[in-house]
Amino acid sequence: MKINVFEGARRIALLVTGVAILGSLAYAVFNKPYAHAAYSVDVILSTMKLIDSCAENDATEYVERVSAEGKAVNIRLCFPAVVWNDGKLAYPFKKVSGEVYGSEDKYGSEARAYYKSVAASFSLTPESVEAFNSNQWKATIAQWKDTAIGLTGGLAFLWTFVVAVGWIVRGFMGIPRGRDSRTAE
Repeated sequence: MKINVFEGARRIALLVTGVAILGSLAYAVFNKPYAHAAYSVDVILSTMKLIDSCAENDATEYVERVSAEGKAVNIRLCFPAVVWNDGKLAYPFKKVSGEVYGSEDKYGSEARAYYKSVAASFSLTPESVEAFNSNQWKATIAQWKDTAIGLTGGLAFLWTFVVAVGWIVRGFMGIPRGRDSRTAE
């Protein structure tokens, strides 16, 4: 019995293709993408506003609540820096007395303690649940799209490599195109 290296390579490439497709589908189906709803917290006015995402230099606090349907909802609270009286950026926070102070460091202990207390008192609203669901749907679509692009690109590379190696090896061995050996079987 003669070993056909080319047929073996094709079968291995098909096996890798099948595993890649199944693995990608399993990833897309079972991996839940992270999503959140974001709120900008105005410390001075004591208001919160639903936003798309936090600014890069915002201080942030994360909180998870359970909706009425029993679904975990991730919330990101954004505490933007403001230009303070001396012209410098500061992160406002309130002390127990209600006075507003500013911290130059968004990770300062007093500011963080205030931000954590705001997060602890956060309660879900129908609009926050709706924003979270919308963002989760967008994240799921993006995950499927990224998975499809990765799978397509990976398989295109694999099969281009398999064909190129087969073409080069056949050329060196003097095997005609479309055949696995020099002689007719």
